[in-house]
Amino acid sequence: MTSIAPTRFLGNPVAQDTVRFLGELGARERQDDYDAAESSRNRKARSTTLKHEDKHLPPQKRQALVAKTRENVRNFVVASWAIRKHLDWITSFRFQARTKDRGFNRALEQFIEHWSMAANFDAAGRHGLRRFLRIAEGRRTIDGDFFTLKLRDGMVQGIEGDRVRNTAFRGHNDTTDLSRFYHGIRTNKAGRAMAYALATRTDTGFLHERIVSARHMLPIGYFDRIDQTRGISLFAPALNGLQDVYEGFDYALAKAKLAQLIGLIIYSDNKFEGMPSTDGPDTDGDGETDDERYEVQLGDGPFKLELSGADRAEFIDPKTPSSEFKNYSTLMLMVALKSLDIPYSFFDESFTNFYGSKGGVLQYVHSCKPKRKDLLEYLVGLTMWRLALAVTGSSPELRPPRSIDWMDIAFEWIPSGARPWDRHKEASGVLAEIKSGTNSPQDACRELDTDFYSNVDKIKEAMEYAAEQGVPLEWALQGA
Repeated sequence: MTSIAPTRFLGNPVAQDTVRFLGELGARERQDDYDAAESSRNRKARSTTLKHEDKHLPPQKRQALVAKTRENVRNFVVASWAIRKHLDWITSFRFQARTKDRGFNRALEQFIEHWSMAANFDAAGRHGLRRFLRIAEGRRTIDGDFFTLKLRDGMVQGIEGDRVRNTAFRGHNDTTDLSRFYHGIRTNKAGRAMAYALATRTDTGFLHERIVSARHMLPIGYFDRIDQTRGISLFAPALNGLQDVYEGFDYALAKAKLAQLIGLIIYSDNKFEGMPSTDGPDTDGDGETDDERYEVQLGDGPFKLELSGADRAEFIDPKTPSSEFKNYSTLMLMVALKSLDIPYSFFDESFTNFYGSKGGVLQYVHSCKPKRKDLLEYLVGLTMWRLALAVTGSSPELRPPRSIDWMDIAFEWIPSGARPWDRHKEASGVLAEIKSGTNSPQDACRELDTDFYSNVDKIKEAMEYAAEQGVPLEWALQGA
């Protein structure tokens, strides 16, 4: 490659950078490596160290990240709205018993409904299962992870992620050894959690509370790597952008408030030293002599200015908020919402048309599936633990039929589905899928947050009651 470096340009820093860039470009043409693996003075230097994911966010930095994320969600309405919308879509589930004994199914569903009440579920007596699940998902989204402590009496205690940590002991007599704990978790050689170190909050920080065996704890978090032990908030990559937009809103508001204080600027070139002045007496009592031509009281209503020579006057007009600020804010919000896979059309319904909105919803539904599966696994774990206590205890709370072992009790947690946009077209499409064998009535009902078996029972009941009353019903079920 020809070098372009005339002698007269050597003292110009811009020219030197250009020559250096051309040299690097020529060097890359002579190698077979990945360009992204090569360092360049024209880009910010990135770390080339490979290490455990938990080492990328050591305890002190983790605490700072969690605190910053909580503050954004606490104060910025868009961040809190995004979390609520995320929870609306993935934390709604319905319990359904699936044994062959209809009578036991009803008893099982009643038992779960009773256990789900706040007084029977939460050790603090504040949250029922449905709200507890929503809070748990919210905490793992904001903090990175959340822990549920299973108690002997069948209740649970929620443990927020910042309470799982290595911290100072309560007193001098505490001989607990935390040297094998990192981020509050002790693992074996395979990386399985063996125990958790819990801390209690104080006015000045944290104090060590106790060690809990992993078999009593049910964790849930967001993980990206196999050997990762602590989850990372989904908001972490978008946090700085959200902070910039939040602060920008405050600055734009301050600028808009200043704009309401109408000001008039007069540019005059006839009051230089040595030239006659047009100042008159102090007529408005402001302590200064008045320019009889340019003294304007905006509060007195319409006014007229007669300017001389090259003098000119104009109102202060900051054009706030500027279109550039609005475009930047829109772009940053789009990027931030992507951290939760939320389409921007959820935030601004006028952003796209009907088909664009529907396409966004369909893509979002797919992105919700792996997150829902995490919650399904979490719910199944809780339910199996609670059923074991209810069936195998010294005084059983639930008695399954002799033909059903408690380990074989079948049940489902069914996630709520989105209602169709055009019910007639959607129903026709689902019916075609069922006829072709690519779908089933059970799965189709599950997608609509209903139960096929319950629907059939209710339809049968309705038809029998209508027949008894002599009222004909027309159903599109027969011969469809």
